[in-house]
Amino acid sequence: MTIMGMREWFHKNRVIMLAVFVLLLVGILISYGRFGRSTTYTEADYEQLVAQAREAYEANPSDPATVQALASALGEYAEYLNDNDADQETVKATDDEALKYYNEYYGLMVMEATDAYQANQNYGNAYMVASYLQQRAQVQNYMDGMDGQALLDQSNRWMITAMTHRVDELNTELTEQANDPAILADLADATAALGYYQHEEDSEYNVNEDYWAAVELCEQAIANCGADVEPAVKAGYYQQAAGYAASAGNNVQAEEYYRASLETAPTDYNANIALASFLLNESRYDETIQVLTDYRATLSADDENAASIDSSIEYVQSLKEAAENPDDDAAADDTADDAN
Repeated sequence: MTIMGMREWFHKNRVIMLAVFVLLLVGILISYGRFGRSTTYTEADYEQLVAQAREAYEANPSDPATVQALASALGEYAEYLNDNDADQETVKATDDEALKYYNEYYGLMVMEATDAYQANQNYGNAYMVASYLQQRAQVQNYMDGMDGQALLDQSNRWMITAMTHRVDELNTELTEQANDPAILADLADATAALGYYQHEEDSEYNVNEDYWAAVELCEQAIANCGADVEPAVKAGYYQQAAGYAASAGNNVQAEEYYRASLETAPTDYNANIALASFLLNESRYDETIQVLTDYRATLSADDENAASIDSSIEYVQSLKEAAENPDDDAAADDTADDAN
């Protein structure tokens, strides 16, 4: 897999974890050069950029910034070469070298994060160790002759450590701000995430108990929402509960929470999309279209969400038609085969 392929993989496979991966995502975006990439560089420009990055690296090879800069320069150059139909052996050699330095960069970041954790053992520092391990594992998975599974296993163990800290920290906060709905909702996330990673480490672990504990925490958060809590925020707690119930395998309960979310905030974008997405996942096309259509009726023509909802309705309609007329698709495929 090339650097270009890695970019596509990360774009299409952002796994929705129960923990918040904002820092991880930012690291990926920075590392793979999405910020400020030039579309006017020539081959000579890229060669100069790589040469300068090599000089900086040779002067200070233990500085993560210089390692990352060299990896990024090589990755951008490989993409340029590929886009301009360069010899594929040259493209691969450049791409492989970029992977080598990305691997080195994330290795340095793991060491820095580990040192930070040893100095201050808390959720944030443990989480960063896990994040960098995961990123390095992904790089190794695309390097010839390497397998990042061992690093992924380490990342999972660090995430268990991180989420254990998170649960403890939130429980401490609750002793000072008893029944605060936002803290309860955060604790629900942490509880479910901890269970998820424990199950990843040990398939015999009963994660459903943690999911239902998270549901109960969400219900406490909902019950403690005062008049000062925005309906959309309260609706979000229902959506959390729905997600945990679905993860535990109870879609009936999940649907009840999604519908309660919509009842709480009928015009909220997230509440509408959450229910529509749930229904679509169950191939309940007519109900999905109805939810989207009802929501669209509340939007003005110039609302920023109007166009996307219109497109979503058309998309679901096309899925419905394809499901109802599978023979048409088969006939179209046969016609295409005949034409070839």
